[in-house]
Amino acid sequence: MNLSCWRLTEFNLSGQIELQGKHGLVRIRRSDDGAVVLVESDELTASTLGESKPATFAVSDAILGFVLDIGIAREKALTRYDGYYWGEAVRPVQSSRAISQSDFDADTFAWIVDTINLAFQSKSKSEAIKAIRCQHLMDTYNNGRLMYPNYCSETYVSMLRIIEAAGADNSSPRSRGRTRLEFAMKAAQISGQINQEVVSAIDAMPVFKPRTDKARAKFAAVLAKQDGDVAAALSSFDDSTQVAFVCFLSAYVYRNKFMHIGFPIPDSVKEAFGYVGPGALYLPLSTGLAWRRTFNHGALFENDFIELHEMIEPKDLSDFRDTFAYVLPTWYFLRTFAREAILQQLEILSGSPRP
Repeated sequence: MNLSCWRLTEFNLSGQIELQGKHGLVRIRRSDDGAVVLVESDELTASTLGESKPATFAVSDAILGFVLDIGIAREKALTRYDGYYWGEAVRPVQSSRAISQSDFDADTFAWIVDTINLAFQSKSKSEAIKAIRCQHLMDTYNNGRLMYPNYCSETYVSMLRIIEAAGADNSSPRSRGRTRLEFAMKAAQISGQINQEVVSAIDAMPVFKPRTDKARAKFAAVLAKQDGDVAAALSSFDDSTQVAFVCFLSAYVYRNKFMHIGFPIPDSVKEAFGYVGPGALYLPLSTGLAWRRTFNHGALFENDFIELHEMIEPKDLSDFRDTFAYVLPTWYFLRTFAREAILQQLEILSGSPRP
């Protein structure tokens, strides 16, 4: 029997855990140099030529973590197959961008720290609470950065939380039924300059032209259904703000209609590395919504796939298939606006512009 060993994220392991070979997992133990190690059998059921092979969907690591009530994550392949040392990291780092002294802005760092501390010590309890809120938004952003890209759904939602919290208006109750519009309107107005930069980058890639056309058509359809102050506000949006509005609307609908019943954010919203053109940082290159359930040698059949969102209400599914799937913003898109939203909150708290 060939075995592979994987280093796991550290936890307080007492002794070793025999996994009885269930589904290829042999045991969890601590190595002589102190690492928590998962031992796994490499014996897999091979498909026979000409026969279909059912795909599996159960992720044994997540299920093992659930059973043990501890987080299980493989960090490095220590040995593979015949026992040779592999030493291959299996979890990507949070960012491939090189960080150096030139990235540290001392003035901005000092401004943020001083703004939060001075407001926290203010005689006004309202100012102190705003300082606590700003620091928690900063914590949310930092935690989201630490989770990306390994926990894409969680960090994606973190960026949405920041944008939503920064745009929340606590002075008046929200109009019932307009929450998604309010979110998208406020998010799209965070920065007109960023809107223009993002939409220009997207429009510069011809492959995205049909998508921005869908966004503009969707905006016109939404505007046609509004009246009063909402219609007036939407009518003031320039072209780039209209596209940004529909992208934010897509993210909000996906979170509230799909994630709330247990679906993850698609992996396609991760930052696109290695592609020419910055537009790929803001919109996913693919819009697949299906999982493959059966592998057939040399052929694809309709029944090999299952639609991920079939249990959603037909109207919401139709909107998503027709428009929102094409303009679902990437993590990088949301990260860009979340940073700006935090900085704007700090400017309000400080009473002075950022350095």
